[in-house]
Amino acid sequence: MGDIEVQKLLIANRGEIAVRIIRAAKELGMQTCSIYSEADINSIHWQRADEALLLEGQGALPYLDVDQIVQVGVQSGCDAVHPGYGFLSENSEFAAKCEAAGMKFVGPAPSSLDVFGDKVLARKLAVQHGVPVLPGVDHPVTTAEAIEFLGSLDDGQSAILKAVHGGGGRGVRMLDKDSDVEQAFRGAQAEAAASFGNGDLYIERYIPNVRHIEVQVAGDSTGSISHFWERDCSVQRRHQKILEIAPAPFLSATSRDALLDAAVTLGRAASYENLGTVEFLVSTNRENSEEFFFIEVNPRLQVEHTVTEEVTGIDLVQTQLQIASGASLDSLGLRQEQIVPARGYAIQARVNMEKINEDGSVIPSAGTLSVFNPPSGRGVRTDTFGYSGYQTATSFDSLLAKVIGYSSSEDFDATVKRVETALAEFDVKGVDTNISFLRSLLVHPSFLSGEIHTRFVDLEAAKLVQLAQELTDSTPFQRGELSEQAGASIDSDDPLAVLEYGMQASRGPNTSSSEDRNGQADLPGSVKSPL
Repeated sequence: MGDIEVQKLLIANRGEIAVRIIRAAKELGMQTCSIYSEADINSIHWQRADEALLLEGQGALPYLDVDQIVQVGVQSGCDAVHPGYGFLSENSEFAAKCEAAGMKFVGPAPSSLDVFGDKVLARKLAVQHGVPVLPGVDHPVTTAEAIEFLGSLDDGQSAILKAVHGGGGRGVRMLDKDSDVEQAFRGAQAEAAASFGNGDLYIERYIPNVRHIEVQVAGDSTGSISHFWERDCSVQRRHQKILEIAPAPFLSATSRDALLDAAVTLGRAASYENLGTVEFLVSTNRENSEEFFFIEVNPRLQVEHTVTEEVTGIDLVQTQLQIASGASLDSLGLRQEQIVPARGYAIQARVNMEKINEDGSVIPSAGTLSVFNPPSGRGVRTDTFGYSGYQTATSFDSLLAKVIGYSSSEDFDATVKRVETALAEFDVKGVDTNISFLRSLLVHPSFLSGEIHTRFVDLEAAKLVQLAQELTDSTPFQRGELSEQAGASIDSDDPLAVLEYGMQASRGPNTSSSEDRNGQADLPGSVKSPL
């Protein structure tokens, strides 16, 4: 499908990323159309769009229904579809059907999705163009092949099974010489099949204590490729990111240049169009120098795109929409030489609805947000779909909000303190969250000194939970002391109620406190006070 000027955009997603895309599209003058399922009847994302369409089906399944989403998009007159992240964002069938129906898919071509959606094909592409990869098997393996590969490793070395068509930590199992390979294989295979519709696995050598560094790239229809610098996503729990940083604060200039060059090389080799992320592992070898290995390409918008936006000043979602409308990187002022180096640091903290046990294990949390006061202020950004009174849906991912802190200072600690302070100010009640756990990471000496690696959280989980509890105990409203509301009770249906209250106050002290109301803090229209 050729380039078009997008007039009406279908957002084929939900939650905070749908809200983010809707805002970006409206700023470009586009009409927006949102979708939602019955499970999202209380979600704010579809209420923000110019038009909203209810999908048939229960839970999350409607957001995976290719034919239904394409049909409602065509019927509503949309000429483009933004898939967000997750769900159908990397589905080449969905991209092809959108294009065939006359709707531009805001993302790479279906052929690129086929290549990078298959981790084995992506490995082969990297090898062909001289990008280092970990030793492994370049085809989907059987249990016997996995056992054979594990046996070929030196003493003390480990392997890792990964889903060929997956990501996000699903369908992954680590193996050492004593592992029950058959059991691990069955578990990873079942998880991959359930999550991605395909149970194929591949295997490669596992390297402990590595950093996860990724490079943001974009390409256009002319074949031009630019990078937007790198992010450090090493803070992970069970292979899932929870804190992300831009740029990587403890990366050598030599490694940075090599990673950026490798990412652009892969983008050019694939004639990549639109936004994508090239991911690497960086380790320190015996000579105490850094070496890196290609992992995969995520051919879509990333959850952590926010930190790159903060340090570059570039709206990546609008860039996606403009490229989909036919703009070139040159016309957008995004040729590589036009993109200034990242300035300062940005950190994103993923606030999840979950209960963290003393041993670090996690249980998803659900309920009604009785209080929801996200942080704001200079250098603080919160991307969310939450609001006070929102009844959370158990059918979906536990992500509630992304708190992003930015400082133009070259002092990394300044940004760390900004994000930690913002999280301490984030008042959420009605569901359990990981806010204190995130704060425990930000104040940990290993994080501040750059000694974090992808297994750090899993190895130190119990100690981090203990530190998180200490931080909770030192934060008044997070331990429940300020859950009551103070101030005047007004009629929320009366637009002149506040004025009437002011007139009464001028006549005499006839107002009542929450104490006078026998502790009835939740009266309609009562004003929350931090004092």
